[in-house]
Amino acid sequence: MTQHAANHAATLHQEGCLALVQKEYRRAIELIKQAIKEYPHDFSYYNSLASAYYDINEYAKAMATYQRALTLNPRSFESLVGLGQIYKKHHRYQLAINHYVKAIALDPNQPMAYNNLGTAFRAQGNITKALSCFRKAIELDANYKPGILNLGNALQWMNDFRGAVDCYHRALSLDPDFVTAYLNLGFAYQAMKETDNAIQAFRNVLIREPDNSTALVYLFHQYQYACDWEQMDRLSKKIDHVLQKEIQHDHVPAEPPFLNISRCMDPHLNYLIARLWSREIKRNVVMDPK
Repeated sequence: MTQHAANHAATLHQEGCLALVQKEYRRAIELIKQAIKEYPHDFSYYNSLASAYYDINEYAKAMATYQRALTLNPRSFESLVGLGQIYKKHHRYQLAINHYVKAIALDPNQPMAYNNLGTAFRAQGNITKALSCFRKAIELDANYKPGILNLGNALQWMNDFRGAVDCYHRALSLDPDFVTAYLNLGFAYQAMKETDNAIQAFRNVLIREPDNSTALVYLFHQYQYACDWEQMDRLSKKIDHVLQKEIQHDHVPAEPPFLNISRCMDPHLNYLIARLWSREIKRNVVMDPK
C-alpha cells in the first residue's frame, strides 16, 4: 500500500464524516466504504461507517461493522459504546451494560459512557445504579445536559419530584430551548398537582415545537383540571388532527387510551388508540438474554 493510497483513503474518510455530519447518510456510507476498500486496516473508518448505518436504522450492518472495528482494535472505546447502543435499542440490556462497562474501563473520564450505562440500568429497573451513573456523568462534566436530564427523570421515577424539577431547571439554565426538559418539567409539576406551572411548562414546549403531540395532549388535560373549557375546545380539535396523522402512519399516538377516553367518547377512535398502545406494550415486553 503506497502512501498516496493511504492519504487518498484518509481524504475519502474525512469527506464521508463531513457528509455524516450533514446527514447525507448514503453518500457518507459510499465514501467511507471506498476509504475502507483502499485502506482496510484503520478501525476508525469502520466506526464511522457503523455510525452511519446506525443513523439510518440498519442495526445489523452497524453491529457487524463495529465488531469488525473491534477485531482491529479491541480497545476501541467508540466501538464498545456503539455496540452498547445497539444492544440497548434491542432491549438486550445486560449486553449493553457489559459493553458500556468495558468502555468505561478503557476511558473512565467520559460522561457520555456513564450516562448511557445509567439509561441501560434504568431500562432494567435498577434506578439506584442508574442514579449513581447519572451523578458520575455530571461529576465529570457539570454542564452535561443529557446526564442532568436523565438524573431528573430517575428522580421523578422515584417520586422525588422536587429534585427532578431542580434538575430540569438546571438543564434549562444551560439551554433555554431544551424542549425535552420543558416537557419532563411539565410532567413533574403535573405529578405535584401544580397545574399553573405544568401549563406553563407545556406551553414552553409548544412555543418551540407547535405540533409537539405529547405537549398538546398533556396541556389539554391540565386545562381540564383547571376547567378552562375554551382552551380545552381549541386544543381538542388540534389533538384530533394530530392523532389522525399518527394513526394513518401506524405510529403509537401521544395520547394514552385512558386520557383519550376522558377527552373524547368516540368508540372507533378509542379502539384504534387502545389497539396501537397495546401493540407497542406487547412489543416492548422482551426478556433480556444474560
